[in-house]
Amino acid sequence: MNKSGLKLVITLLLCLNLIGASIPVGAAPVNQMPDVSRPMLDPEFWTAKLSDPDGIVMPLEDIGAFNRAVIKALPGTVCDLKTCSSFMPGDELKKQINVPFPEEPMYIGPNQVTQSYLEQMKANMNLDVIRDRNEVRYAFTVKRSSLRVYPTSDVVSDELNDQEFDLFQNTAVHPFEPLLIYHQSADRNWYFARMYNCFGWLPATDVAISPDRTTWVAYQSPGRFVLAAGNRLRLGENPNSPEISNLELPMGTIIPLADDPIPTMIDRQDPTGNYVVKLAVRTAGGQLGFKLGLLPYSLDVQEGYLPYTRANVIKQAFKLQGDRYGWGGMLDSHDCSSLILDVYRCFGFRLPRNSEQQAASAGKTVSFEVGEADKRADLFKDLLPGASLHFPGHVMLYLGEEGGRYYVISALGNWAVKNGSGIMEALRVHGVVVNSLDLTRKNGKTWMESLTVAKQYQ
Repeated sequence: MNKSGLKLVITLLLCLNLIGASIPVGAAPVNQMPDVSRPMLDPEFWTAKLSDPDGIVMPLEDIGAFNRAVIKALPGTVCDLKTCSSFMPGDELKKQINVPFPEEPMYIGPNQVTQSYLEQMKANMNLDVIRDRNEVRYAFTVKRSSLRVYPTSDVVSDELNDQEFDLFQNTAVHPFEPLLIYHQSADRNWYFARMYNCFGWLPATDVAISPDRTTWVAYQSPGRFVLAAGNRLRLGENPNSPEISNLELPMGTIIPLADDPIPTMIDRQDPTGNYVVKLAVRTAGGQLGFKLGLLPYSLDVQEGYLPYTRANVIKQAFKLQGDRYGWGGMLDSHDCSSLILDVYRCFGFRLPRNSEQQAASAGKTVSFEVGEADKRADLFKDLLPGASLHFPGHVMLYLGEEGGRYYVISALGNWAVKNGSGIMEALRVHGVVVNSLDLTRKNGKTWMESLTVAKQYQ
């Protein structure tokens, strides 16, 4: 190397040293809520506090009995689709479909919803063709989808230009979710369906119709399956099968394993290092088909359900930390009750969709009576981490106590503080965060003072 080359190397090294010196070690910031320290952002901080973190709370057969108790506690809200009737009376179906439109002003972006828009929506519901007796069709979703209150994908809000809250959104639906199909829109683009805990409209292109009930029952009752234990797993890019290429698998998705014998090549790839899975796909005619796919062993997947331990509940919830809040599962994310729902799906639970229904379902219930915060704190002696805590409009997952404060993780919309004028002002969070129950709400009460019910799923 000549002198000029050596000088250039030395200059570069000096520059790199100066750059490194200007960035202190560990300087990457992670924001925290009030009274939350950096170690509290790790699940191990909370699982280390448990006396028996890996003890089985309930075996899988008891979880099955629990699910039946949920159906008994909330008949009509939660059901086992396999036991539902093969038809629905016309008056009942019309009642489910013909939901009154909200009376307040509504907006799609900058434009106010017109009466003409609502009339067209009503016409597309196709109510006139509903018969006295409506036979059910059996189906599965083939991708992550949404059940909607009305047959439209428009984001309809109560505020101008609000893309994060949709009055017409019911819930997100996982891939390969079994459905009962009762009706179709006039434009043929939407099905009115029932999943196990919710009714609504979903795009026909997201649905595959089973040729018969036997095939439908068999696919949702696989002998062997893998669980998407991670947050937003994806199948790989697949130029040979575009219908499953980059398919998203949200936390809690059940993916049946393929039957033996396994082919030596799948879509021009050796399956070594992968789970070979049997995926429901939609044929060109909208019917149910099946395709083998490869799910890398390296992904955060689990053969069968996760063992139901308190440590596992906390670990699953922390995999969602930092995600954007998603009303009704919008924005490819979670709201407060769907976070609880999907965490517990990983252990085999089939919980109700909404927080009020979850509070009223089966399990050990602790009721918080009106009183001083210290009296309410006494009730935590009967609660174990992993329980859900409820107050009107919100549900959280309990993590534990530290320094006299009680902590939760949840998909949080907002909390409140007093501004300079002494008025409680809402602070938007819109994310999955850890916080203490000392936060205040816009009504001036702390979260601890607002608690109504705690639910332990056992």
